[in-house]
Amino acid sequence: METVILGWYVMVQTGSVLLLTAFGSLLLLGTLVSPMFGVLGDRLGGRVMLCVMRAIYTVLAAFVLLLTLTGSLAPVWVFVVATLAGIVRPNDQVMRNALIGETIPPAHLMGAVGLSRATMDSAVWPARSPGRRSPRSSVSVRPTSWSRASTPRASH
Repeated sequence: METVILGWYVMVQTGSVLLLTAFGSLLLLGTLVSPMFGVLGDRLGGRVMLCVMRAIYTVLAAFVLLLTLTGSLAPVWVFVVATLAGIVRPNDQVMRNALIGETIPPAHLMGAVGLSRATMDSAVWPARSPGRRSPRSSVSVRPTSWSRASTPRASH
């Protein structure tokens, strides 16, 4: 959700689609250094890495909150935060899945991965407006789908 809000902020403050796309690309910067996150995960352990990444998220969110409350938030600060978060964020799901693989017995692994995925998806779908397609499935999310099973719709 913060990605949408900060992206909207960049667009409104700068009026530049180029800067908006630069903001979006900074959020995926971590894909370039993800092998090093894997090395650190092996060296330090998945739990430590996940805790450090969550601490980084907390510090960055507190920093944006502080800048907002003091009226000092500017697009340049949003780019700084996006760069730092972008280094960490792409590796979060990978570390989480690796941690599941390390801690859950093989007999329960499929259920644990399914539960992890379900909790991720349940945190995302309420933010989607009715009638929009889920990017992960061919089933549309519509108000009528609450009372009956959703059926795939034809492609637009």
